[in-house]
Amino acid sequence: MAIEIIPYTEQHTELVKAFNQRLKTGGATYQFPESHIPPALPKIDGRNLFQEYFVAVENGKDVRGAFVLQHQPFSFSDKTVSIAHYDLPISEGFVNKAYSLIGMQLAMNALKRQPYLFSLGIGGFDEPLAQLLQKLGWQLRAVPFYFKVHHPAKFLRNVGSLRTTTPRKFLLDFLALSGCGWIGIKLAHKLAAASRRSTAPVHVEPVARFERWADDLWNACKHLHSMCAVRDSDNLNLLYNSQVRDFIRLKITRGDEVLGWAVLLNTQMSGSKQFGNMRVGTIVDCLALRENTVPVIHFATRHLERAGVDLIVTNRCSPSKPLPRPSISIAGTAAAP
Repeated sequence: MAIEIIPYTEQHTELVKAFNQRLKTGGATYQFPESHIPPALPKIDGRNLFQEYFVAVENGKDVRGAFVLQHQPFSFSDKTVSIAHYDLPISEGFVNKAYSLIGMQLAMNALKRQPYLFSLGIGGFDEPLAQLLQKLGWQLRAVPFYFKVHHPAKFLRNVGSLRTTTPRKFLLDFLALSGCGWIGIKLAHKLAAASRRSTAPVHVEPVARFERWADDLWNACKHLHSMCAVRDSDNLNLLYNSQVRDFIRLKITRGDEVLGWAVLLNTQMSGSKQFGNMRVGTIVDCLALRENTVPVIHFATRHLERAGVDLIVTNRCSPSKPLPRPSISIAGTAAAP
């Protein structure tokens, strides 16, 4: 078979639709975008933050794989380098072993196009993509998943990762109905927050856009990180555009001082494998000076609690110097595998 990996154009739309249908029929849960133009981050002249779609076409007739490259600038203390997120690599090899080599071809093609790559959201070291990237010499690192239960009964009845056997379902339903689960989870929250101390009044303001204040914060923070995606107002307004998704942008201040910002999601799940029918709050992104991490995380969490979410989740990498413990425990979160 002759496979050519090329940019996704309008002429490939029907081929991608057929590709998605074969994946669905084979039991795969992933689908590739059926429009060749990225809705959130299209490639525009002069813009250094954008997405590109690529498809693996067999004999000019069938799409057998696809991937996304999201290019964005990263700061390395004193210089900025363009790096790409290798995202949504999908191979027909998931459902047809005749195409089992497509995944490797996709990854190698992406590296030829952009030698500086990273990938997130793989799911675990045992996933096929993780094992493939490791074979190609990629370094794998775990990104901790943190969560805080706000409505224990709803959590216990919906958390798919725990409700895996009949005895577990019975136990979790008992904890939810009896109130024991509520008591245990709320006690854990109280213990986590025991060291909290009052501070000067903090103001939390939802904002429509990131402005000059975000640039000032970025300039104060960027030299403190050996590597960090550029978080100036131009890039933030592109990444967290509410016309594409319902992002909540918070500006957190104390008096005239900007402590930091946070980007949140408030999502009603429906039949989710992991979250059932819970309303899930997500701390998507945030930035603050090290000494201000506690109030930024705390008030982002409190904003979601007041919005009525059942569960709050976030993924956070550990810096070379760990954050002060209260920056995590003050929000009452716990780490999960």
